[in-house]
Amino acid sequence: MSTTESQVLLLDYAQSGSETAFGELVSRYLNLVYSVALRRVSGDAHLAEDVAQTVFTDLARKGRSLPPDIMLGGWLHRHTCFVASTVMRRSDGAWCRLVMIRVEWPSGRLRPPLCNGES
Repeated sequence: MSTTESQVLLLDYAQSGSETAFGELVSRYLNLVYSVALRRVSGDAHLAEDVAQTVFTDLARKGRSLPPDIMLGGWLHRHTCFVASTVMRRSDGAWCRLVMIRVEWPSGRLRPPLCNGES
């Protein structure tokens, strides 16, 4: 994956709105974005897909304002980490309220999963 080619594709998209150029960028970087997202959302494939979609939507929206010499792989990696962290913070409370796990307590009672650093 050549950075120069990616910069040319991004420039083509930024100047003319080329769907072909944008599609090629998505094809080149989808595996990177998805794998980073998957690691950041603790292996939740559906959440990782949502993160990847958000990252590429943001790229489509912000692509025209990115500097022409940007290292796109680095920007995508950093932005994926940011989006995944935001998603995890927002979904943590809802996830904790919905999911119950069996903990082997002497009483045998059900307990919610550990949230926000609880022990």
